[in-house]
Amino acid sequence: FAPVSGVFIGIACGLLWAMWIRPALLDADASKRSRAIYRRIPYALDLSVLVLETGGTLREGLEEISKQDDPLAEELRITLLEIDSGSTQSTALKNMGQRVGLESLETILMAINRGEETGAPMVNTLITQAEMFRERRLQEIEKMAVEAPTKMTFPNMMIMIAVLLLIVGPLLIQLVSSGLF
Repeated sequence: FAPVSGVFIGIACGLLWAMWIRPALLDADASKRSRAIYRRIPYALDLSVLVLETGGTLREGLEEISKQDDPLAEELRITLLEIDSGSTQSTALKNMGQRVGLESLETILMAINRGEETGAPMVNTLITQAEMFRERRLQEIEKMAVEAPTKMTFPNMMIMIAVLLLIVGPLLIQLVSSGLF
C-alpha cells in the first residue's frame, strides 16, 4: 500500500508542477525578459544613432548593440543571424518584433523598415523614434504616479489599524482585567 500511495503522491506533485507551477514560472520569466528589453530600447537607439552619426551603417549599429549582455542584444544577434542566412533586413526585423511581442519595439522596427524603404535618413528616423519612445515612457510613469495613492489606500489603512491595535490593545486589556469594562 505504501509504494502505491508514494506513486500517487509523485504523480500528483508532477501534475501540479506541470500544470500550475511551471507555467507560472515561465510567465514570470517572460515578463521579466520583456521588461528588460523595454528598458534597454532607448539606450540601443542612442547607440545606433551614435554609430550612424560617425559614418557607420544600421547593420554596424545593430552589431554594436548585440555585443551587450542583455535580452535585447540576444534578440538582435538572432536577427543578425537571420539576415546572414539570407533573409532580408525588413523581414528579420519584423520577425524580431513578433518574437519579442512588445508593441513599442514593433513600432520602432516598423519605422526603421519604412525609413529604409523610403530612403529617409536613418539617423533622423532613429532620433524621432527615441524621442517618441521616451515620451511614451514618461507618460506611463506619470500615469503610475497618479494611480499610486489609490493603490496604497488599502495597505495604509491596514497599517493604521495595526498601529491602533498596538497602542490601544494594552489599554483595553488593562481595562478588562481590572473589571472596569
